[in-house]
Amino acid sequence: KDIKRMLKGKSKKELETLFSDVQQTLQDPNIDVDYWEAVSKGVQVAICKAVVDAKHSSILKLRLSMLQRKEKEKSRKIKTEDGVSNTTKKKVDDLQKLKEPVLYKSLESLLESSGKSTRVIPYQEDLTSRNTQRKAILKRQAVLHQEAETELSSRGNSGMNIDEIIQNQHLAEGEEVMPERDSIKLPTEIYSWKTRFKPRKPRYFNRVKTGFDWNKYNQTHYDEDNPPPKIVKGYKFNIFYPDLIDKSKVPYFKLEAADEEEFVIIRFIAGAPYEDVAFKIVNKEWAKQAFNGFRSTFERGILHLHFNFKRTFYRK
Repeated sequence: KDIKRMLKGKSKKELETLFSDVQQTLQDPNIDVDYWEAVSKGVQVAICKAVVDAKHSSILKLRLSMLQRKEKEKSRKIKTEDGVSNTTKKKVDDLQKLKEPVLYKSLESLLESSGKSTRVIPYQEDLTSRNTQRKAILKRQAVLHQEAETELSSRGNSGMNIDEIIQNQHLAEGEEVMPERDSIKLPTEIYSWKTRFKPRKPRYFNRVKTGFDWNKYNQTHYDEDNPPPKIVKGYKFNIFYPDLIDKSKVPYFKLEAADEEEFVIIRFIAGAPYEDVAFKIVNKEWAKQAFNGFRSTFERGILHLHFNFKRTFYRK
């Protein structure tokens, strides 16, 4: 009840600030851990409710706007139908009884009498024209693909200085570069685009976040002079795709089973001209809230995936 009273009426921003304060309080070994863990859970639930309420409100506003727009369109359509003259209706009825060649000529005459000079295109002529345009578009796409491949071969990459970007990356406290042994060698795959583009492996700069978990058990059995074993708390993946051929398709990732249950394989997929890359990571549940450090974006040719694992609480 005390926790509910404390959280009542707070905005999402205030709850996020409170959650940050609670997390700092939990680092203090001289507190009532059970109470503050309950507060932490209560704050997370309240934040989720605030997000859902905001989303629900925006959906209701959107639906109301759509209903109002439909009503206006319906009202406008009724007025338009009421304004059609009997003479025009009669001409349309007469034209429906005519054969196709005569129909086009009569329809042209009708348009001319109304002050319009638009020519009515017969179905077969329109179909031929569309097929011609379609062939021209396909031919142009083939030329563009060839030009793109030639450009890639000549310049190597888009001019992005990946080495400089990687050198400028700073490791935060508790972070270390992901060891190369965690990179998975995938079996050779045959990509549908392999005949047009030379497959290449993307560059990447990945980090592992490690630290101590000062849960109730570890507080009882360890101290700062004799700390518990370090654990993996999260990962930061940065995969470089500067030369994607189809920039409308965003690179993505998926999880696959590993040989050992405590691990899982994360595979990154982008498309031509990049091969898939995969890494072995710890198999734990992710904390997918932004205030927990979660980030999944693709911008300026770089796929960023940052996440931390949910905290596990010791139970007797």
